[in-house]
Amino acid sequence: MNSRRRRQLKRNITDKKKGIGEFSENSPIFTPPSNLPYIIEECEIELPKGKDEIYLIGNGPSLRKADMSLLKDKNTISFNRAYISYEEWGFDPTYYMIIDPFLFCSTLGDINNLIKTNKKIKKFIFKKNKEVSLDPKTMQLINRPGIDCSVDDIIEDNRVESIDMVGGDYFLKEGKISYFGSVGLCSLQILYKMGYKKVYLVGCDMGYNDKIEDTKWNQKGNFLESSSDEGDNNHYRSDYFGEGIKYGKPYNRIILEKWEKVYHKIRGLKNFEVISLTPNSQLNDFINFEESDIYK
Repeated sequence: MNSRRRRQLKRNITDKKKGIGEFSENSPIFTPPSNLPYIIEECEIELPKGKDEIYLIGNGPSLRKADMSLLKDKNTISFNRAYISYEEWGFDPTYYMIIDPFLFCSTLGDINNLIKTNKKIKKFIFKKNKEVSLDPKTMQLINRPGIDCSVDDIIEDNRVESIDMVGGDYFLKEGKISYFGSVGLCSLQILYKMGYKKVYLVGCDMGYNDKIEDTKWNQKGNFLESSSDEGDNNHYRSDYFGEGIKYGKPYNRIILEKWEKVYHKIRGLKNFEVISLTPNSQLNDFINFEESDIYK
């Protein structure tokens, strides 16, 4: 047994003693679904009959080895700057989502063009409260200078949904979407409320390198800025973030802990399951992993 696995087992034992991982209506990270109103009140999404499964496509390096053609006829959700690969994949996702305010502003032109030209994506999902980002120490939303655009700058389209998000360690607190600093965790809450019963994780490596000196990023105040069009080792394409793209720094260790805590809570939900298909993902330490032809 490797040292990482030993640490994981020790943490699981400690969590069990604390009651972490056991479903409870009094859990500080979960609000019982029976009392929840629909989050997206104006969103009239009807799931295709017999299709209550969806593939959540992350942007980790493992996606380089994935046969994306196998997802062509599946329900999918994609994030951030993955739109640069839609033509190469041979399909458009069912939903597109972005919540990082710095990245949103850096790619606003691309996003508007995507909405204007792409008629296959059913919903474009954004964070409504523009001026806030996550404080990794308190998990609360705080004001961040340097954000000079908002969802008001998105072109009009009935597929656009903007959602107010809250801070804290909650999965659907009083029907609100928790930010978590992770677009993946945000999307799980939305997919649950849409009625999906099974979510498959593809390209969700959770191995982001936080060391700025080992990446092509320059830290500038509250955000990172890409210094070249190549050399991005944290994503499935070396040009995933081009020169000048701004991005809120991912706190991988903190977000990984949030994934674990949230997963231990949602696995107690009826008719909702999260399964990892991503080989060697750090999420596989606690999320059920299944081998898939996507990676063969």
